[in-house]
Amino acid sequence: MSELISVIIPVYNVREYLPQCLDSVIRQTYQNLEIIVVEDGSSDDSLLICEEYAEKDSRIHVIRAAHGGISAARNIGIENANGVYLTFFDGDDWMEPDAIDTYVRIAKQTGADISCIGSSTEYVDRTHHPKIGLPTDAGETVELDDGRKVRVFRGGDVLTAYVNSQFREVVWNKMFRAEVFAGIRFAEGRTYEDVDLTWRIMKNLAESGGTAAALPDELIHSRMRRSSITHTYSLKNIVDHWLAQYGRYEGLPEYQDRYIGACLTAVGRMWMSYSGFSKDDQKKAEETIRQMQAFSRANRRKVLRGKHSRYIKMVCLLSQTRTPLAMELGARWGRRRHAVRRREKGELFV
Repeated sequence: MSELISVIIPVYNVREYLPQCLDSVIRQTYQNLEIIVVEDGSSDDSLLICEEYAEKDSRIHVIRAAHGGISAARNIGIENANGVYLTFFDGDDWMEPDAIDTYVRIAKQTGADISCIGSSTEYVDRTHHPKIGLPTDAGETVELDDGRKVRVFRGGDVLTAYVNSQFREVVWNKMFRAEVFAGIRFAEGRTYEDVDLTWRIMKNLAESGGTAAALPDELIHSRMRRSSITHTYSLKNIVDHWLAQYGRYEGLPEYQDRYIGACLTAVGRMWMSYSGFSKDDQKKAEETIRQMQAFSRANRRKVLRGKHSRYIKMVCLLSQTRTPLAMELGARWGRRRHAVRRREKGELFV
């Protein structure tokens, strides 16, 4: 008998996209699913749509929750899951019909505790295919029974593969053996929760001798919306971005050089946005800015002498000081850079 797979779907104000998401899950070729929809206090008709689908498909279980954010919703899903494996999905995305079957094939045929498949990013007028992985000798190639080839990493190679971007820093393109969440949950009340959680799980898996496997086939489609967290420059999102990146930098000391650029990207968002904050927000940002400046100063020589982009080097220099001129230069430069990128790509978001 096939093993039960729990699909955890947090839902918040996605009525326009929710039917496509749920249809893609219930039409999976792998049918032994427990579909846990955590309705996170939406103010639109998302709950009604979830309940209508639950009436038509007994595998769908709707849990109503007060709005606590995506981390809290995912944690509720974990607590209520009964599957041998867990996979997470977002209410505005969709998957190919054989996505979960592919997860299961990978797990069964390689022994993977984490199975990862490729994903595309869907904009309003184009599809982006993210690059997967930096060159690495870690792991081995295993051929599945359907002829597809998957890269398998065991023990310490799991962390090496993660650091070399063989796995994206998200949870919605992965299936996890339920046991990997023992003692680990998403950080509630914070954004960039995927970054914060994935490195912790990969590190635990590496230390315990676990296995992770990656298949590049793009079977998950992630919709990019203007309101997505990565395009929202509120003080909270900027601080949470910094906390996630710096937490990983500190948590993986042997790989710190690899994550200097990611930390400085978070610093750059602060310097680009600071002049637009209210006085109250500027005051609230004081401690975070001090941490960012200490980081920039400590890594200045390494950044300027290293193979970092011109953008990262400029952020490192500008963030050495918090004078009004430096902050304004950062803001103007950031807005110009953003405008150029938008002109090159066109109107991308839905």
